[in-house]
Amino acid sequence: MSDDAKKQVALLNNQAFDYSENENWGKAIECCNKALALCSENKLPAETRARILYNKAMVLIKMGDVDRGTEVLKTASDLVPDDVHFLNDCGLLCYNNQCFCEAGFYYSLAERTGQLDGALLNNIGVLNFTNGEYEKAREYFERAVAADSGNSDARLNLADTIEVLEGGK
Repeated sequence: MSDDAKKQVALLNNQAFDYSENENWGKAIECCNKALALCSENKLPAETRARILYNKAMVLIKMGDVDRGTEVLKTASDLVPDDVHFLNDCGLLCYNNQCFCEAGFYYSLAERTGQLDGALLNNIGVLNFTNGEYEKAREYFERAVAADSGNSDARLNLADTIEVLEGGK
């Protein structure tokens, strides 16, 4: 593992992000693919490959190729199946792009790690709320607040959920 390879991978990853921000999808994918090739050649850690695949998936989803993007995201999550933060990020990416079933898949994997924090619990609650499962959402928001009493998002989400459950009283 050379430091030069790590630097080159980081540079390509940053370039991919910049290209995607400017909606230059082809260049973004090209940078991701070059970074992935360098990872393979230099036997860089699975975590590094997973993050690059995540970025590639994000580009694919942003450009409208949701099926391919979610396939790439699955490959990425398979590399780091116990990284709760990575799985939470995958769920959030899917949720933000209205891939609710896929978001649930990643949140479920994250939950199975047993490493639940307030942010993850809140995100799962938001997904349940979006799906109209208000009782489940309430449970997750309550758990999120218990895990992190300073989580203002979870507190507001809990209040909104209670209001829905009580019929807007």
